[in-house]
Amino acid sequence: RREIQGTSVSVLPRVMTTSFGAGNYAVAADGTLVYVDAPGTANGAGADRTLVWVDRAGREESLAAPPRTYQQPRLSPDGTRIAVSIGDQEQDTWIWDLQRATLTRLTFTQGIDWFPLWTPDGRRIVFSSAGEGGSIGLYWMPADGTGNPERLTSGDLQYATGLSTDGTHV
Repeated sequence: RREIQGTSVSVLPRVMTTSFGAGNYAVAADGTLVYVDAPGTANGAGADRTLVWVDRAGREESLAAPPRTYQQPRLSPDGTRIAVSIGDQEQDTWIWDLQRATLTRLTFTQGIDWFPLWTPDGRRIVFSSAGEGGSIGLYWMPADGTGNPERLTSGDLQYATGLSTDGTHV
């Protein structure tokens, strides 16, 4: 019913935010929360981070994922994997498999790939990319890493304004 019940508990004391002001966290359908910690620096910019589970009581449990510059974690619909951007030299999207405790690179483009989202069936990842030619757009590809990214948008997206280069809304 989407109503507040019980006593509130602060569960994200140090959540990293994006340059757009959004929190770097995701919540699964069962209420499980994963977020990017912002350790000691302004928003954690440029720092290696860990992925952490937080229960409803605010207890944290670090995942076994190696420290990296994680950004925009997104849980798969079935809660078994996390799609996450890693802001290192490659600036690609990766998949953390919770059951196998493995981190696998999903994208290999020359551009920056970030803001991953799962399709409702969990079979594909939609992500934003500067692409090999530098044109910013939305792409998708199978979540198992097979195949190549397929562009979903035309034109060059402008993130700051929400408008494409021809002035139409995205």
